Amino acid sequence: MHSVAGREFSEFTRLAAVGDPYAPVPSCPGWAFVDLVRHVGRLHRWVAVIVGRMLGEAPRGRDIDDMIPDEPELMPAWQARWTAELDAALAAADPDAEVWTWGVDRRVRWWTRRMLHETTIHRVDAQLAFGETPRLGRDTAVDGVHELLYNLPAAVEFAPDIVKLTGAGERLALHAADTGDWWRITFQPDGFVWTTGRGAPPEADALIRAAATDLYLRVWGRPPVGAVTESGSPGLIRHWTINSAQ
Repeated sequence: MHSVAGREFSEFTRLAAVGDPYAPVPSCPGWAFVDLVRHVGRLHRWVAVIVGRMLGEAPRGRDIDDMIPDEPELMPAWQARWTAELDAALAAADPDAEVWTWGVDRRVRWWTRRMLHETTIHRVDAQLAFGETPRLGRDTAVDGVHELLYNLPAAVEFAPDIVKLTGAGERLALHAADTGDWWRITFQPDGFVWTTGRGAPPEADALIRAAATDLYLRVWGRPPVGAVTESGSPGLIRHWTINSAQ
């Protein structure tokens, strides 16, 4: 997985170096391109410190002493430096080594997977800012849907509306039409649970169906490239869409 993440790191760095810092990012309302580059650089810096120093707890301010540049024209080089540091730290670390994460899996491999998808979705944001059509691999897309569901309950600190993903047994299915992978989310009074499989879509009260890459973009709140079909309860789909946004 690190090799796939490394390719995404390189591609984002390439886009960051050639983008107009003041161009709007349509998939991140209110952000200019420089804000996107700053966000990715800060995140990569944070994780590079965690993995590079094998921290057992979240880093504090004194653990990260590198200042973020004020000048937009300096931002790409600063981001590139920390993205390279992150890539090197993940490559050097034992994937099964224990390290602090905000998820339930406290191993380096959790960060590799998390950074793969975080960087991929922001690479998509960069391409959308350029007016380009994003391209994704099917395997990455399928894993990305799984990773989102796996980590979503632990992401409440960043996305507090996740606590609203409750219900009385209603079921929402996500189906990747080209690979056959499916996920079924069941909303319960105290949260949600999910199962996954492969084949025809499972029985559910609502269904979102698309090619794997478009399903990935849909669940991450980005505009799909191809067709997405939604059927069943529109209220249940809206409940998921609004409260799962990160």
